Amino acid sequence: MRRIKLYINVFLAGIFIINLLSCAKDEGVGGNATIRGRVVMQNFNDDFSILLSEHSASEEDVYIIYGNDKTFGDQVETNYDGTFEFNYLLPGDYSVFIYSEDTSSNLLYDTVVVKNITISKKDDVVDAGILNKINILDFDEGNSSISGRVYLVNYDPSTICTQYPVSDTSVAQEQEVYIVYGTHEYYDDRIRTHYDGTFKFDNLIKGIYKVYTYSDDITGATQMIPVIRQVEITEENQDIIVNDMYIEKI
Repeated sequence: MRRIKLYINVFLAGIFIINLLSCAKDEGVGGNATIRGRVVMQNFNDDFSILLSEHSASEEDVYIIYGNDKTFGDQVETNYDGTFEFNYLLPGDYSVFIYSEDTSSNLLYDTVVVKNITISKKDDVVDAGILNKINILDFDEGNSSISGRVYLVNYDPSTICTQYPVSDTSVAQEQEVYIVYGTHEYYDDRIRTHYDGTFKFDNLIKGIYKVYTYSDDITGATQMIPVIRQVEITEENQDIIVNDMYIEKI
């Protein structure tokens, strides 16, 4: 009789343990632990050769995956200072991630920046650290400028083959001026000079630029001659004035 009671007790204990294990929660919400971190925006030029600026990334989406789940379990937005928190988590393994532009691909697909985190205790507060989000800026998404003035040197065509006499020098109105950023093969923008011969390219990012316009060839050749100025913007809110550009007109 005692042996039967012992078997029954062991059987009931086994059922209790199975039920207890089946009720235990995996990773996810329902606990008292917290994962917190910060997202930093890093702005680069289009070939990633220059880190233009970095700052706290506000209102950026941050995602969390519970354990080995195939999809994210929750999503939050960063605060004004780039910080984020996932609260009321159970102990276990988690992945926190954001989407970022990919520095390794010329196709500029989005990539994922991931931090893998383990919560060991039920009331842990785990720091995920900094997640860097990459952003690419075009040449005209900055806050600096390059400006200058173009002068027109006029020659008397009737005597140009002798002494090249200058008829007059004046400001070059409505003259096209071009700008090239970095190693780009073609010009990125062009504008025309104002009534006083001045021009200005605004909203430029840091980097090396070529600014040029075209002049007649007074030797009689049909090919135009480029007049070029090369400058470098090295800091935010920089305003550069290039040396005067002189073009010749027959």
